[in-house]
Amino acid sequence: MGAESMMKRLSIVCLFLPLLLTGCQTLFGESIPDPTDLEIEQQVLKYLPQGAKKIQPTKRRFKNKLWRVDINQDGAREGVVFFKEPMHPKQIGILIIQKKEGGKWKRVQMVEEGDFLDHVEMKNLTGNQTLELILCTVSLPKQKDKMVSVYTNPLDENKRLLLKKAFHAVSFGDLDGDELVDMVLLAQGHKQKLVASLYQGLSDQLLEFDRMSLSLEPAQVKNLIFGRLDEKRTAVFIPLSKGMQKGKLDILTLEKGKLKNLNPILSTKRSLKQKYIIGYHDINQEGIVEILAQHQAKYGEKESPLPLKDEVLIDSWIQVDKNNQVKLVSQSVTDPLFHYRFHFPKKWFDKIYLTHTEIRRELSQMDLFYHDVHFSVHPLFVLGLDVFREKDWMQAEKSYREVGTNFRVIKKTNGKVYVARLPLQTKWPKQLQRMKLAPSIEEVNQLLMTLKQK
Repeated sequence: MGAESMMKRLSIVCLFLPLLLTGCQTLFGESIPDPTDLEIEQQVLKYLPQGAKKIQPTKRRFKNKLWRVDINQDGAREGVVFFKEPMHPKQIGILIIQKKEGGKWKRVQMVEEGDFLDHVEMKNLTGNQTLELILCTVSLPKQKDKMVSVYTNPLDENKRLLLKKAFHAVSFGDLDGDELVDMVLLAQGHKQKLVASLYQGLSDQLLEFDRMSLSLEPAQVKNLIFGRLDEKRTAVFIPLSKGMQKGKLDILTLEKGKLKNLNPILSTKRSLKQKYIIGYHDINQEGIVEILAQHQAKYGEKESPLPLKDEVLIDSWIQVDKNNQVKLVSQSVTDPLFHYRFHFPKKWFDKIYLTHTEIRRELSQMDLFYHDVHFSVHPLFVLGLDVFREKDWMQAEKSYREVGTNFRVIKKTNGKVYVARLPLQTKWPKQLQRMKLAPSIEEVNQLLMTLKQK
């Protein structure tokens, strides 16, 4: 094709392009520009019932008590306001403001029963272009009577209620990987135990696809967390808020369309069964949720049923792989008084015992011992972490030198001196010397990076 022919084709395209665009606008309607925050606020004030007072959800806050959200996913945001009216204290009002073609505005108003609005969400549960509105309300006097309501097409006057159910906790995420949002709901079941239900959208409906009973009471659970369990699986993590138990963790996955609790598998793992499960976080920001567990580490002493308030505990961050095997990814100790944290080298994982020689306002001395059951030797002293008041450090330094202590000053700050005591490895058995169990200078210096003070 010659250059002249190409230019003719381009000329024809340029000639008809405005007509094509005009035709598309006629067929599909003009796109509505996203209204400004001020425009939305002005319309809310115009349509808000007289005497009504705007309210905020308990677990979510919006600027100026106004939620700006693109409900129908057309690029233009709508305004959503929640309010209470003096004449209807047991009702929660919802006002939705939408900008239409030609600069006109539409309002949709609805009422939900309840004393308080606990939480709100807009999620794509059914696969429609328009998001579903989820309202979580609380009624007095018990404050335990919580209801979740799910509405489809909230911009339509003829909106439809997909679900209304009493619940204890609820969370949203993509459990099966189909790019639609799933809802997992906890509700009280038989004998005061919680039941987990999985709700998924199908043909413009929200259906309960599976449920399972849990050995948990409502008082033990405060919320649910969706997160990546491994590279392929998403899971629902259920942190315990009360009644902390060793090895007690509930992680729900979806296998062959059925909910599965990994608790029976994971609670038997050595890395977990002797630890208190504290919570779940993505500590390294890699997209995989780690389990935070703590354990007491006092060599030769009987463990108490629960950790003491000011007791020094070892923190373990644990991942679950695709075969439901657990692995330690990080382990550290934190001084509860002076708020520093020391991350263990991998060679120490699950082999460290702690003793405190002192812990009071002006002084903290912590000794770390390495113990491997495969060796017949007693625990080896591998590191001491001390904190002194700066005015006491001169005398302490003199004492260290008199007894031949191998020490290194880590940091001086805020009137405190942080000191590391290192072992004399010449007294160790040869096989343990070769293992290089004592921290290197580089590892001790890393404490500078993890030192945290309030």
